[in-house]
Amino acid sequence: IFGIFAVIGSAGSAVGGIESYAEAFLLLAGVAAGAALWWFGLARLIAGFRTRLTQERLRMINIAAGLLLLACGAALLGAGVYSAF
Repeated sequence: IFGIFAVIGSAGSAVGGIESYAEAFLLLAGVAAGAALWWFGLARLIAGFRTRLTQERLRMINIAAGLLLLACGAALLGAGVYSAF
């Protein structure tokens, strides 16, 4: 979230800047409203999929996520070992 504020703040400075507290408040309110809408939409999407998830499908998703984490960890470990030597 703070990264989004930084990007929007720097973009606002490039276009002419924020010159009053009202403009800053409107910018902040717009970002907060956008974030709230995003999370509301994401929650609704997940709620729709929740009814379709069986225990077996959830188990497969967990296994796939675990394998992905293991692969990323192995890649990072390999890169660290490679750069050490």
